[in-house]
Amino acid sequence: MDFSVRWLRKYIETKLDADGIAEVLTDQGLTVDEIRRDGDVVVLDIDVTTNRPDAMNYLGLARELATSGNGTMIPVPQPSFTATGPVTGDSVAVEVQAPDLCGRYVARYIRNVKIGPSPEWMQALLLEADIRPISNVVDITNYVLWELGHPLHAFDSRSLNGNRIVIRRAVSDETMVTLDGTERKLITNDLVIADGDRPVALAGIMGGENSEIREDTTDVVIESAWFYPVCIRKTSRRLAIHTDSSHRFERGADIGIALKAANRAADLIVQYAGGEVAPEPIDVYPEPWKAPEILMKAGSLKRILGLEMEIDFVTKILEGLGFVKLKENDGDTLWQVPSNRMDVTREIDLIEEVARMYGYNRMPATLPGIKSPGRVTPPVESGLDKIASVLTAGGFHEAITYSFCSPADNLAFRPDLQEMVRISNPLGENTSVMRTSILATLTSVVALNLKRGNLALKLFETGRTYLPKGKQADERLTMAAVAVKGVQHRAWNGQEIVADEFNMKGLLNRCEQKILGKLSIAYGECDSPGFNPDMSAALMLNNHTVGYLGQLSDEVLTHFGIDHTLVALELDLTDFVQEFRPTARFRPFSMMPRTERDSAFLLDRDIRYSEIESFLKNLDVPYLKNVRLFDRYEGKGVPTGKVSIAVNFVFQSDDQTLNNDEINELHQKMVAAFIDKFGAVLR
Repeated sequence: MDFSVRWLRKYIETKLDADGIAEVLTDQGLTVDEIRRDGDVVVLDIDVTTNRPDAMNYLGLARELATSGNGTMIPVPQPSFTATGPVTGDSVAVEVQAPDLCGRYVARYIRNVKIGPSPEWMQALLLEADIRPISNVVDITNYVLWELGHPLHAFDSRSLNGNRIVIRRAVSDETMVTLDGTERKLITNDLVIADGDRPVALAGIMGGENSEIREDTTDVVIESAWFYPVCIRKTSRRLAIHTDSSHRFERGADIGIALKAANRAADLIVQYAGGEVAPEPIDVYPEPWKAPEILMKAGSLKRILGLEMEIDFVTKILEGLGFVKLKENDGDTLWQVPSNRMDVTREIDLIEEVARMYGYNRMPATLPGIKSPGRVTPPVESGLDKIASVLTAGGFHEAITYSFCSPADNLAFRPDLQEMVRISNPLGENTSVMRTSILATLTSVVALNLKRGNLALKLFETGRTYLPKGKQADERLTMAAVAVKGVQHRAWNGQEIVADEFNMKGLLNRCEQKILGKLSIAYGECDSPGFNPDMSAALMLNNHTVGYLGQLSDEVLTHFGIDHTLVALELDLTDFVQEFRPTARFRPFSMMPRTERDSAFLLDRDIRYSEIESFLKNLDVPYLKNVRLFDRYEGKGVPTGKVSIAVNFVFQSDDQTLNNDEINELHQKMVAAFIDKFGAVLR
């Protein structure tokens, strides 16, 4: 926001030049981004944060400077007009039909004004703040807005049909033409200022063309009100109108200053446009604002800021900012918050005000005391941490992508889901829907990296996917990992570091061990269009598909413009991490010797090894510790449609040494059961 230094000096007597003023305001949290000079005109571009509408005016800036000890405030002149003639209520009636959106409405009536140019000094100040002078009455409303921070509006009383002002919600599809000449179509959530027949202003945003001040205007109604910030913000954004008035109302104007602002404007109008101010202004204020009271405890400043402060110093600062000390008891002070500081609601806010004025740069560097009751990590969070540790140990880097993508990216992995969770206000088509698969967003990142020449790529992400479920979304906690298949790099000793389906499966097995304490996922036929069915598998947990592992399909690679083979893993963690066992139980290692037996079989190629392994482990053979596939062969010497596999059996007792006869008997029983189950031939 632009502020003229010359205009600011009307309210503060200070020895600081423009650079000094900028430095002080910046140190107090009102950052001056730029100082612009044009001859004698000096303008400060101040970044006033949204929670500080009290500083969006010259009086507020002067208060900041004076309270920090950098000058003395010059008070705004008190109104000197004498009200004469009929009371305001005889000339105009005010009715607030939406008290939830209009907390206060003040109307001052001024007769026999003479419209003309405003005084040159006022025009010069307005121009320095980049405000175009229009006429004396309109310029005065703008002047008071920048002086006190409260927006005003002036109506030509002739345009108010029925001599009425009605503050109401707009009627659906009602229209009005605003001062910029644009016809606006309104909805019932918009707040309007109407007369007896039609809207004459968009409340808190812009006046109507049908009630503007004209050259022949003689009688004026000054509006000074307080409107609900959320209502003004929604209407302003929907209609794409941003004004000085809406900028303040949507952040929270000062409800307590409404009458004062109307009187200040009336006094200036009498001085520079003539006229007579009607007695008894209308002030509709159904629920007067009740000032919050905040207790500041004696030791809070020391505990938070790390330094002792005299109570007199604290009192001087807070009273300078408009706070009222109600009482003091053993160092505890009770403070009343002024109506222009809606952002101050807690003791810590009061402490922040003191710290700002004292100066953060003056505070000693001390370590704060920390009191923590400790925290028990939820099982789901612990499970996710375990998964992340396994994948990072496997050479993967964690990625964080947006949860929204294009419909085409979703359909590449889930063409069966034509219905998606759509975003009501998307930035574009590429971010218009919520993802149904993490791979939909993660593969985009892979494609970008590959275009930059990063071929040794291993990425993973844990996050949520969003599946349509009536009017809501079924949010599923999911993990996905993607890597470029092949030799990624070589270690110092020449060993090749490879990424492939088996490497990915090994990482999945480690995740199972970390989460479930055992290998529980089975592998089935892949039916996902996003994966190559010949080089992929479905992941099954408790007979339900929870994910897929393998090579991404050619269609997916083409969609994302990728020329390299990618291996990927996607796993629905919603149920998976619920079974996380945070406590691991130790089982003593057997001190007895282990014995191994190897057997080779010829069997149908279509039989999955997961089915073989499950069958052998479920035979309930005593002393069987492990079953492991160590060789698989098909080709020359093996009939078509057949495959040769070699399986290693490990036997071990916990309390005795097994002899060969016992082991051979157990091994032969397992081999016989295997041959009978799968129709295999022992080689």
